Amino acid sequence: MLKIYISSLAILACTFLFAQTFESFNFDGALNANGWTTHSGAVPGQFQVLTTPSNSGSSLSYSGLQNSIGNRAIFIAGNTEDVNKAISGISGVGYLSFLMNVTNADTLSTTGVHFIGFGGAAGTSLAAFAGRVYVKKGLSPNTFQLGILNYTGGTPSPTPNYLLTEFPAGTTLLVVIKLNNTTSPIQASLFVNPVPGSTEPISTIESSLGTSIFNSFASVYLRHGTGIRNVEIDEIRVGSSWESVTPISCLNPITYYQDFDNDGFGNSDVTQSDCNPISGFVLDNSDCNDNNAALNVVTTWYQDSDGDGFGNANNPLLSCTLPLGYTSNNTDCNDNDSLINPLTTWFIDADLDGFGNPNNFVTSCLQPPGSSINGLDCDDTNSQLNLVVGYYVDADGDGFGDDATGVVTCAQPANTVTIGGDCDDADSTVYPGAIELCDGIDNNCNSSIDEGLIFNTYFVDADNDFFGTGAGESLCEDPGVGYVLMGGDCDDNNPNAYPGATDVLDNGIDENCDGVDNYVGLTEAAAITMVLTPNPSVGDV
Repeated sequence: MLKIYISSLAILACTFLFAQTFESFNFDGALNANGWTTHSGAVPGQFQVLTTPSNSGSSLSYSGLQNSIGNRAIFIAGNTEDVNKAISGISGVGYLSFLMNVTNADTLSTTGVHFIGFGGAAGTSLAAFAGRVYVKKGLSPNTFQLGILNYTGGTPSPTPNYLLTEFPAGTTLLVVIKLNNTTSPIQASLFVNPVPGSTEPISTIESSLGTSIFNSFASVYLRHGTGIRNVEIDEIRVGSSWESVTPISCLNPITYYQDFDNDGFGNSDVTQSDCNPISGFVLDNSDCNDNNAALNVVTTWYQDSDGDGFGNANNPLLSCTLPLGYTSNNTDCNDNDSLINPLTTWFIDADLDGFGNPNNFVTSCLQPPGSSINGLDCDDTNSQLNLVVGYYVDADGDGFGDDATGVVTCAQPANTVTIGGDCDDADSTVYPGAIELCDGIDNNCNSSIDEGLIFNTYFVDADNDFFGTGAGESLCEDPGVGYVLMGGDCDDNNPNAYPGATDVLDNGIDENCDGVDNYVGLTEAAAITMVLTPNPSVGDV
């Protein structure tokens, strides 16, 4: 009996191993661009997959269930798009399983909304939803509850049957729906966290309230109802048996590594485990750049001593990453001269003056006889005509030209000079080495203005008493009438008021600018009233 049991288990494990995932979201972007059809919602393409890290890579996973691949989808608040994907081969009784994770249950609706189930049609028009799974906010903080409704129709109007269990947010659940379309009314059963690979258990909860007729298992739908948000979903499976939607992972899985660039070397950071080879994955995990098939542990680099991008074939090095001072090219013929490599252009020098003909050249690693690396000869039949000089337009006639106008030629063009560096070729007072003037301009082209000049602080003297007011202005030349070198005037509208002036007593004006009328420290005598009575007298004086 023991042998029979083990053999049966092995056969069962094999059967589960090859169960097909209906949707693992093994793509990027929108669902409606990857096999799903939008049947409702104002903005098609809202339903997107998540590629951020999760339980297994960017997928949800469940212990004991066949390994997850690809990404996962998410329901987002405010989105309205509903989608469906066609299925076939199911009649009578259908099973649907999926993984779900609620990242924040406190944002869910308190009344509940259905978000996944079987559709009675496929395509752009879908109105029949059966085996509906509902989710709502739990009574405890950050928890949620799941419910099931078989279908719509009947009196009174059917409502979903909810589990009493409150599931904590952040936990991945394995959910299975069983829809029996052979009974009247049809019956929907909900299973939460069953053991993968086990025989079908008793359902966690059931619903047979809706009395309408469900015609066919035509699609699986995902619905953005009001109040559903922060719900992730992954690894959707459909089938006509319990085993087809709860496949177990194999007993001794092998770790495979993603080989994105198909060079036979895998990325150690992106793994999948299975008992059989996985498309796009390999056993090797030593790739250092899985986006470039030319970069891996057997990549050969060549020393590039002269830094011209061409390496020495006699100095190779095996390395996963590019070493400093090396290149992948090994065609350099002189690794001590950056000017000599396979792309070096040699110009034929017929008059042997060291300057080659720019219109007669060859590209070669080695210098051909009678050639020069200099291709600036203006007459290759006359060895005396070869001096190549740079000329610059001198628009302001100051003897210095504008570097931007430089030309290389044998004959000097009109209105040009051989010296460049003019930083303003429209001003003849501006050129390298010019005398710096007090004009707010960089006259000598050294990127400084009015340097080396003497600056004095001048004050505005509106009343012409030789004392100014205000903070003054630092200038490198005398601004002329109305400015003085002395500040401190306390009233620049009164020529009699300035520091050191004679203060007229008791006139209400501070002429000497010491802050008071009269003089600081001077105390005036107070007025005295006296009454004299002479004796003898006939009255007071």
